[in-house]
Amino acid sequence: MEQADAELKNYAGEPTGQLNITWPNVLSNSEVVRSLGDFCEKNSGIKLNVKITNEVLNLTNEGIGIAIRSSGISELKDSNLIAIKLSSMQPIFCATPSLLEKHGHPKSLNDVVKLPQIIPTYVPLINALKKHLPDLDPLTEKEHHRVDEINGLRSLVSLGVGAGFIARHVEAEELSAERLVDLTGKALPYLVFQKTAYAPAINRCLVDYLKQRFLPGTLKHENVITDEPDESIA
Repeated sequence: MEQADAELKNYAGEPTGQLNITWPNVLSNSEVVRSLGDFCEKNSGIKLNVKITNEVLNLTNEGIGIAIRSSGISELKDSNLIAIKLSSMQPIFCATPSLLEKHGHPKSLNDVVKLPQIIPTYVPLINALKKHLPDLDPLTEKEHHRVDEINGLRSLVSLGVGAGFIARHVEAEELSAERLVDLTGKALPYLVFQKTAYAPAINRCLVDYLKQRFLPGTLKHENVITDEPDESIA
């Protein structure tokens, strides 16, 4: 009865309140996160409380209503969470022209990993490369530079210290200006939320907004569940 009463109150007017949401730093400049400006303008009663972290947080324990994720999706199996694929995101290796002039332009992915690297320690890059590209020459972490934060990675790659593995949208401006060179070329941002009989209106409002913006036509279906995703490494 309490749940029914709360749900009726939520339907009686515009959604208001604080919406706890989380996403990793790699998605801060993504199209999905940028769309939240329009969402907030259209839903002025909803205030975002954002936690940016590369940890895959337990939504229930942390009191988080919505997560936008690019990894950790395989951990949702047999859980009470729902994941919806929103859009494509392309992880790439990139480097400065000066680095390539010094070390040579790679002709294969094996050549890419032989370049000096800036290894992002905030993603399981080496394990993922072993899993998805078993024929790739091994990448030994201690033989390369390492960084635990995406802005540090961007800076070191832009300075020509080494090649870096990063999402294309993060370096779109540098790539367009030819200050960086794309050496490769899929990972996906997912919307994650709890599977419950009743969802607060503010949570439901954001889920519906993102589905309508990135997945046109899905709102006519009551339960949108995509193909089971592979774990991403972006």
